[in-house]
Amino acid sequence: MRLSIWTSFFIKLEPEDALRAIFDAGFRHIELSTEHMVSLVSGRGRGKKLERFRKLADDLGVGLGQCHAPILSTIVSPRASFRARLVDWVDCAPGRVEAEIRVIEEWSGYCRILGIPVLVVHPGGWWSVRDPRLRRRLRAKNYEIFLRLTGVAEKSGLGLAVENMPYFGGGALLELVRKIDSASLGICLDTGHAAHTPGQRDIPSLIGAAGKDLMATHLADNYGKRDD
Repeated sequence: MRLSIWTSFFIKLEPEDALRAIFDAGFRHIELSTEHMVSLVSGRGRGKKLERFRKLADDLGVGLGQCHAPILSTIVSPRASFRARLVDWVDCAPGRVEAEIRVIEEWSGYCRILGIPVLVVHPGGWWSVRDPRLRRRLRAKNYEIFLRLTGVAEKSGLGLAVENMPYFGGGALLELVRKIDSASLGICLDTGHAAHTPGQRDIPSLIGAAGKDLMATHLADNYGKRDD
């Protein structure tokens, strides 16, 4: 096990400064946050910024273990509503889904440049679980989407880790990963999400059930009611 830290704990710093601060704090492995990846690939000189960040990590001896894919869309105006910006594979219109899949394809390429082996992605359902009409489609729609995303991961040599969420975890998540059955698809176990979700609170059992499909982790604690 490699103890790492999410770079968003240093979200006020630019990516390279955050990496230095993490090194100074004693950590030698990171998960690159969505926000810091966006910073690296925005504007001109994207390739040079990515290469410079990787060189700094190599020079410091900090491993880039995983990256978090966008939770809020990078292609929708930041002035739009939360629901409009949320990357919810079940709730999004077909055209938007295609655009978000292209984002994952692009980020797979960025991860390859950085030498990051795993991209963490949320399943669909964050918003749609509130709508009974959409809730019935959760498993089928997530299967359809992640079958395609797994193809992207296989082509890029990347590991795709689906994170357990309060609306989609436990048996549903295991079923999804094992039904697709690819070495490029696995599970990211977020212990914080599990701790406040009925049916997911027995974390040792979740780890045992995931077995070889456990690809990444988010270790967090809370009081059992919400992320806090």
